[in-house]
Amino acid sequence: EARIHALSLVHVLVCAPDTPKLFSDLSTRTLIEGAVVPNLVWAAGRTANTTRKAALAVLHGLVQGGALLSCTNYAQLMSKLYPILGTNVQEYDTSSREISLSCLNGIFDLLPSASLQEHEFNVLYPVIMKRLDDSSDNIRLNVCSTFSALIRVAGPDLLSGTALEYCAEHFLVHLDDKNADIQKAIFRTLEVLVAHNPSVVDVLSKKLCPIGTSHRDLRLVGRLLPRHSPYG
Repeated sequence: EARIHALSLVHVLVCAPDTPKLFSDLSTRTLIEGAVVPNLVWAAGRTANTTRKAALAVLHGLVQGGALLSCTNYAQLMSKLYPILGTNVQEYDTSSREISLSCLNGIFDLLPSASLQEHEFNVLYPVIMKRLDDSSDNIRLNVCSTFSALIRVAGPDLLSGTALEYCAEHFLVHLDDKNADIQKAIFRTLEVLVAHNPSVVDVLSKKLCPIGTSHRDLRLVGRLLPRHSPYG
C-alpha cells in the first residue's frame, strides 16, 4: 500500500498548476521508466489493480499536463509504453480501460504525423478496435477519438491492406449502434479515415452488401457513400 500512496502523491504533484513546466528530460524519463512502467505490469489481486490504476493516473497527468514535451526522444520513450497500455486497455476494471485509452489518445496527439512504427501499430490497433464492443458507452466513444488520433500517426502506409479492411468493417458494423451519440462518433471517425486514405471508400463499398442488409437505417451510410447506397 505504500507504493499506492507514493504514486498518489506523485499524481498530485504532476497535476499541480505549472508543475509540468519544471520537469526536465531526465526527471520525466526517470519517472516513467522507474515509477510508471513497472507498476503498469499486470498482476492478480485487488492491490495490484489499484497500483496499476494509480500508475495510469500519473501517466495521464504527465500526458495531459505537457510534461512529456520535455523529453528529447519522446517517440522512443513512448514505444516502451505501447505494449503495456495495450494490455491495460483490456483490463477488467472499467476506469482503467478508460484512462488507458485517454493516455493513448493524448500520446498520439503529441506525436508527429506518420511517426508510428509498424510493430507499434500492429500491437495497438486490434486492442483499440476490440473496445468497440465494450460494455461502457463512454469507452466506446473514447475509441472513436483515440482511433482518429491513431489514423494520423499511423500514416497511409500502415493503415492499409488487412488492417484497413478489419477496421473499416468493424466501424461499418457499429455505425448501426443503438446509441445515437456513438453512431455520430463512428461516422466522424469514418470520415477521418476516408480523408486519410480515399481507398477506404472501395473497402467500405465492398463490405456494404453483406453488412448493410442488417442495418436498420442506411442514411448515415448514404452520407458516407452516396454512390453506393439507396439513401445517397
